[in-house]
Amino acid sequence: MSRDYSNATLRDRSFKNEDLKNANFCNADIRDVDFTNADLTDARFNEAKINGVNFCGANLTNARFDNAVYGLKTWWTIFLAIFSFLIFSLSAFAGSIIISCNFYFYSRTRSIKPVITLLISVIYITILQGHILTHIQNSPIGYIRYTAISAVLIVGVFVPFLVTLDEPRSKSYSKLLLVMVSSLGLIILTIFLLTVKPFNPEIIRAIGAIYGGILGIYISYQAIIIKDKKYVWLWNFFVYLASIQGTKFYHCNLENTSFFQVNLKGSHFSECIVKKTNWQKVKKTDCSRIQANYFEEDSTTPYSEQ
Repeated sequence: MSRDYSNATLRDRSFKNEDLKNANFCNADIRDVDFTNADLTDARFNEAKINGVNFCGANLTNARFDNAVYGLKTWWTIFLAIFSFLIFSLSAFAGSIIISCNFYFYSRTRSIKPVITLLISVIYITILQGHILTHIQNSPIGYIRYTAISAVLIVGVFVPFLVTLDEPRSKSYSKLLLVMVSSLGLIILTIFLLTVKPFNPEIIRAIGAIYGGILGIYISYQAIIIKDKKYVWLWNFFVYLASIQGTKFYHCNLENTSFFQVNLKGSHFSECIVKKTNWQKVKKTDCSRIQANYFEEDSTTPYSEQ
């Protein structure tokens, strides 16, 4: 007799190695549930909350996940927020990249909101660094200043070569020259403002934050939206980190399984049997760790709504 868990709250339960053929989990809250090596043949998970569920080794033949809610474990989402905050505190450059990743990952739209990202980066970094320099007694201000100059120099010299990497030779020299001249001008301006006392320190920090923020937004756009191979590793790293505690499908049998109109954000598919699997209208495939060969001719071709 099949089990009926429809509309039930089963958070953190364990169904390891259990026989759950024809089980009904429709509209159920099964976040963080463990289905390791369970037999879920013909099981139904339509519109269920399956954030952080572990399906490792499960038999999901003919299972239905239509309109199910995927995502990350709650504590992992909090950890990512703290991790983002720590990265953000380093610089506006790092901050704009991590904000862009978070915006795109959690947003329902295909956007990284560059204007909002830049405003947050500039205001946050200016206030944070102002607080550190003003309120920390006996702080090595000189070392902080020299560290800032070194960071600007490294970024200003490194980025032009990164931007022109793998460009056609006819375009690379002019593009490299343009970026290098721009970077050199900003480097000189930053060093000048950092070393001349009469200038307002808030203005100095704001200028540095604007420079770093714009640069970070540009690289984020290339990595997340354009998927430029020079930068895409940044986005891939974020997705890899996020999906560690997402919905897991390792070594699963997904034959004739349906993922119709599912947002796959934060999920991880690895070494699964994929045959006649329905991927129609799946969303956020680029926010999940899923192999491209899963979308082959023996599966229903996906129409991915980003």
